[in-house]
Amino acid sequence: ATSGVLSIPSSVESIGRDAFYGCENLTEVTIPSSVKSIGDDAFRSCKKLNQVTIQGPVKSIGSYAFAHCCRLHRVTIQGSVDSVERDSFAGCTNLTYIRYNGGVYTMDSFKRAFAMAKLYKTA
Repeated sequence: ATSGVLSIPSSVESIGRDAFYGCENLTEVTIPSSVKSIGDDAFRSCKKLNQVTIQGPVKSIGSYAFAHCCRLHRVTIQGSVDSVERDSFAGCTNLTYIRYNGGVYTMDSFKRAFAMAKLYKTA
């Protein structure tokens, strides 16, 4: 991701804990529908990350998965999410736009995680 843009390959089924923790130059990430879980702290403290696209249904987004990504302002979730764990987006103070096309079945801290953003849900 030397350009700062990362497209996770479709062969990947899960993103592990701390996988991209603190990646300094990561600006944009696209997660394909093959990924079913995003681990705790997976993208935590990626200070330049400003856009995340999750393309398909995800079973879980882990605790602090995108926490403290202080430039993150846009999240697009194109499928359902079974579980959004506590503080997944904590400290994302510039998060102002979320486009969400699915349903959430457990809402541990969904409202808290997205408290600073406008939630746009489409049918």
